[in-house]
Amino acid sequence: MDSQIELLVKLLKKKRETQGYSLRKLSSVIGVSFSTLGRVERGDGEPDNNTKIRILEWLGDDARLAGINFDSVALVHFRARKQIDSETVQGLLKVADHLKCQYSSNSIRTFIEQSSIEESDAAISLTKDEMEKIAEEFREEIGLLENEPLDPFRLKIEGVEMMSLADVRDIDNDLKLQLLNSGKQNWSAMSIPLEEGSDKWAIVWNSSQSQKRQRVSLLEEMWHILLGHKLTRITKVADIYGRTFAEVEEHDAYYLAAATLLPSDVIKKFVKKKQGISELAANYGVTPDLIEYRIKRLGLWHQYKGMKITLVPKE
Repeated sequence: MDSQIELLVKLLKKKRETQGYSLRKLSSVIGVSFSTLGRVERGDGEPDNNTKIRILEWLGDDARLAGINFDSVALVHFRARKQIDSETVQGLLKVADHLKCQYSSNSIRTFIEQSSIEESDAAISLTKDEMEKIAEEFREEIGLLENEPLDPFRLKIEGVEMMSLADVRDIDNDLKLQLLNSGKQNWSAMSIPLEEGSDKWAIVWNSSQSQKRQRVSLLEEMWHILLGHKLTRITKVADIYGRTFAEVEEHDAYYLAAATLLPSDVIKKFVKKKQGISELAANYGVTPDLIEYRIKRLGLWHQYKGMKITLVPKE
């Protein structure tokens, strides 16, 4: 373990103990698992970049005064693999800056000053019932008939520019090819705040992926904006990019995207009638995997699989 990591661990333990936090309490505040924090404090291996970022954010001035700093911090949000590679992150940030220059009425940068994590920054999680109701009301608000399929590409949100990466104008062609070819499996969509302190956004989705995947990814980014979710923090530590994100907010945005595309009544009738999953997937423009996700989340898996349940009589 190098000297900077040793210092980081020392600062982490000191601040945690000074504030009277247990490892479990700190875990809930900064979004790093209890077991990972335990390993970090014991010195069992080196934390990955995403963990370092969360710790540095929480340490704030304590880290800066000790000489441990981010190179820069960016605020965007994107749907991507947890361990997205540094090249893809850099590429997405370049796209974000390009769109800010193109659509913003005043010049702002993707990169901003670092800020500390506070308890008030904790992600807000919705219950399943709340999300089902939100999805149902959303469909009613946009005028869909009961159980009518939704085409996300027809949705418009005031103040939000939406486009596929292939349609982004005046951007470096090599960058576009990188993100749509070698890096295409690493990201699905990205939402970008266009002006600080306003509700102007851009959503870009990965047009090299299947239409069915694009539909879910686009809706997921819309829900992040509509729910007021925190932005992903992206930064560079030791020449490698990493990011932070709230697991509960990722879950909620994905759940709402799935529930908006596949209403609960549709799934319940499908399970009851034992229809073919391929037909339902084609009718609603989704994958069979997304249908099965909805079945499981609605607690209907045993019925879908025909698992008969009986109560054995008392002897």
